Amino acid sequence: MVILQAHYARCSVIHQDMKESIQSRKAVLRLLKEVLIQRRPLDQITEKAFRDLPNRDQSFANALIRATLRHIGEIDALAASFMKRPFKEHSKEQNILRIGVAQLLFMDGVADYAAIDTTVELAKKEAPRVSKLVNAILRQCQRSDYKAQPSLNIPNWMQEQITADYGDKAEAVLTAMSAHPNLDVYLRDSSLAADYAAIAEKLPYTENSYRITDKSLTATALPGWADGKVYVQEAMAQLPARLLSPLKVEGDVWDACAAPGGKTIHLCDIFPKRHIISSDINEKRLSLVKQNLKRCQLTNAKTDVIDARKAPFKKESLAAALVDAPCTATGTTKRHVDVLYTRTAEDVTSLSKLQVQLLDATAPLIAPGGLLVYATCSLFKAEGEAQIEAFLERHSDFALSPITADEVGGKTELITAQGTLRATPDMGTDGFFAARLVKK
Repeated sequence: MVILQAHYARCSVIHQDMKESIQSRKAVLRLLKEVLIQRRPLDQITEKAFRDLPNRDQSFANALIRATLRHIGEIDALAASFMKRPFKEHSKEQNILRIGVAQLLFMDGVADYAAIDTTVELAKKEAPRVSKLVNAILRQCQRSDYKAQPSLNIPNWMQEQITADYGDKAEAVLTAMSAHPNLDVYLRDSSLAADYAAIAEKLPYTENSYRITDKSLTATALPGWADGKVYVQEAMAQLPARLLSPLKVEGDVWDACAAPGGKTIHLCDIFPKRHIISSDINEKRLSLVKQNLKRCQLTNAKTDVIDARKAPFKKESLAAALVDAPCTATGTTKRHVDVLYTRTAEDVTSLSKLQVQLLDATAPLIAPGGLLVYATCSLFKAEGEAQIEAFLERHSDFALSPITADEVGGKTELITAQGTLRATPDMGTDGFFAARLVKK
């Protein structure tokens, strides 16, 4: 009797585990629809999608949605090689198959039998007519001699634009765009350097830049995080505020598109005696700036909701401004893989127009001798180099203030012939552009 009870209890646990596993995969299936069809950013929808899942399943589902999105091109190409007629693009059937292949090939912690069994069970519940076909394709994928082709994961229109912008270098850029992200930090307190020597690699770009090598650590578990002595920020995003360091003109410094607050924190540290104005058009996003300033115990920044195209400052009243403009964010696909599917070619045009408006609205506010730093995390030159070239044609009262290799840790490959900063994912960083302008 005791043995029977134990047997039934074990079966019940297995059944419950399977149920929870299916629930987490169903959540991922819903997310794929929202990202791929509705073009909704992942960071806006995951919390609601995972709300009813146990913590361990939330972690798994988060890893699964990102693995699936990161490798969709490779997954689709492999699956199609075993099908006479591929599933309809972004259909429920195709997304179920994608979830299964992602687990088989791109998630080391999932056993093959578990990947196949749970995906087939998901298909039985969500698309029963194709469950046998899904099972057959997954087993063929399991037996295949798969060879990585990461450039397949980049949408055709992005590939075409990056090829046009980078020529012979394009293939390396495209391959690196779907690589796994790094966890970089800005160390605000040098007394923690010894602690970080054990868990991180010192990066060359600034004296405060580190890359976490201990993969078990999350951001909130980092030494000094709770009391604001460290800020999680990708290495290239740590540079724009520092480009204002040569500022000689007295007056306030404006961070025009500040959320979530990393650039403002840098500005407060660089200019502790100046008044820093930190603004964003979105009040909810500005609340993140306030939270980060509070955690970092900074008081020399004033936050305000401002549409930077209509800033309430007097002409030539600012010593400097930092415009880290809204962009296609194509340089951040390692960390924000959904960008591959939520952005379109039309976004490049519309966002480029917004960037023009932001620059043209900011230029009159800068005092003579003052600095304007423009930055984007886009790979497209239309949002970077071409934007600055056009700005200088419109504004003869500004000139380019060349960035030097010394300002970026001696990394000459980051500096263009014009003296702007251009990073690409194949360099081991995010894609990024920055230019420094001085008002004559």
